[in-house]
Parts: sequence; structure tokens; C-alpha cells
Amino acid sequence: MTPRLSKKDLLLVLDFVADLHGFCEHETFIRALVCATHSLMGAELCDSSRYDVQGHRISYNYFPHNFPIPPHQIPFLLVMRLPMMDDRSKAVLRLHRSSKDFTHRDRLLFETIRPHVIQASTQALQVTQLQHSVTTLLEGYSQSGQAAVQVNAQGQMLGTTGSAEVLLENYGEDTRDMHHDRLPNPFRDWMRQQNALLDHTEPAPATHRPLILHQGPRTLTVCFIRNGSHQMLLLKEDTLELNWEALNRFGLTTREGEVLTWALQGKSNPEMSQILGAKPGTIQKHLGSIYQKFGVEHRTALVVYVLRLLQTPV
Repeated sequence: MTPRLSKKDLLLVLDFVADLHGFCEHETFIRALVCATHSLMGAELCDSSRYDVQGHRISYNYFPHNFPIPPHQIPFLLVMRLPMMDDRSKAVLRLHRSSKDFTHRDRLLFETIRPHVIQASTQALQVTQLQHSVTTLLEGYSQSGQAAVQVNAQGQMLGTTGSAEVLLENYGEDTRDMHHDRLPNPFRDWMRQQNALLDHTEPAPATHRPLILHQGPRTLTVCFIRNGSHQMLLLKEDTLELNWEALNRFGLTTREGEVLTWALQGKSNPEMSQILGAKPGTIQKHLGSIYQKFGVEHRTALVVYVLRLLQTPV
């Protein structure tokens, strides 16, 4: 009769595997793997060693860290080859015992976890490689002055350039999402629409167009790029110049000109009150006077009228 693992052993394996898949970054995964395997197998010492073929260097992760006997002096050993992304490095996971050899149950348990360890290790390597690729890509965009955001299909931000963060905050509807690394709307909903179009099964999907957002004299154009699992938003802001001399005939006071400037940039009355150091009621009185001089009844009509009258492309 072929020996089998007990139900208790299998439950231990399930918990072990579930814990391993909770770590994404590869170095963190390796440290967790060493500790978890030591606990599961009851070894005196567990280590992960990585050998750099070109540089002939060996690096170790030990548990426990203060074990008094060097690994090469411990007679009983179990070894598992770990995956690496290239042939320049080799890595293994090793279990050590000094007083007695590993039992058949130990070896069966070790072989049971082997494919799961290899799978989890491969995933951690892939995630780490993707993180490095994203970092390199974003650094390139940042150096060129391009605002860029790396996202996943759920709208979670994986990385941004500094200029992109400012634009997302300025044009986002609810920037509280950014505190949780979520892409704010309207960017998130638009990105999902673009993914739906790219996943369309018909031979002639709808035309892809950039997202264009307006904020006073400023316009933000957002383009979506998807290449396999990589998804990127590229943001570009253009500003329209206002010929303020054309407003002279409306007889605006200096303060009314300031209020109009901030109104064109989408600022609310409380925001203008804070910027200009005036009470919200005073701001409203200035707006009322401006509406009267331009012959409009509300802020939206004012903004549309003034921009149509004064804007010219830079």
C-alpha cells in the first residue's frame, strides 16, 4: 500500500500554499518561503541560496538566522530547484537536519509542495519583473516630460509620473480614490470603455478616440495604450491664451477681473474666497456684477461666452 499524507498534513499544505500566494515581490516571497518551509517541514535549518553564474557569487536567506552550524556541515538534506528569469542565476531551497535523516512522510510532504512552490515563485518573479519594467518605463516618460499613468484592467494605478499625479488631481471628480491607488473618474470609466472596445469580438470595433476634458482655458487630452497586460494612459494639457485687452470694453474692475480669471479655471466660490482672501458673499457679489456686464444669467453661460470670445490656440 502506497503511503499517503494524512488529512492534517494536507490541511497544512493548503495553508502553506495560500500563504505563499500572498506575497508578490520576489525577495519578500523568498524570505517568507524560507520561514514557512522551515515551519511546515520541521527542519533544523532552511535556506535559499542563489548563485550568480557570471560573478560566481552566492547569496543566502537563512532561517533561523543564528543557527550555529554552517549548512555545508549538516549531513541530512532536501533540495528543491527554484525558477529564475534567466540562465545567469541559479537558485535552490534547502532543508537541513543534523541528527536524523528526513522520513518518508517528510519527503512525500516536500514533493507535494514542490509544484506549488515553483508556481508561486514564478509568479513572484513575473510580478517583480513587471514592476521593474513599469518603473523603467515611467522614469523614461518622466525624464521626457510626458505625463503617464500605468494601470491595470481594474483601474488600479501601478505607477505615475509626478506631472500625471497633478493632472489627475486637477481633472479628477473624486481624488480620494487616489489615496487608495485607484484611478479617479472620469478616467476610470473611460479606460474601461476603451478596454471593452479592444476586447470587442466583431471585425470592425468602434473608433477609439482620446478622452478630452476642459477646465476653463485648459484642455486635457488622454490617450490609452494597451500592449498585452501593460496598460498606459498618456496625458497632455494644452492652454489657451486669453486676450484680456478684448475685455476692456466690458468695464471690469481689477477685482472682477481676478474673479473672472478663477471662474474660468473652474474654481468654486469657497475656493476663490480662500485664494483672494475675500468672503464667499463678496465673491458672489462680484460674480453678479460680472454677469450683468456680460449679459448672462449664470456661471456656465459666462464661461462659454468669454472663452468663445477670447480664446485662441497657443
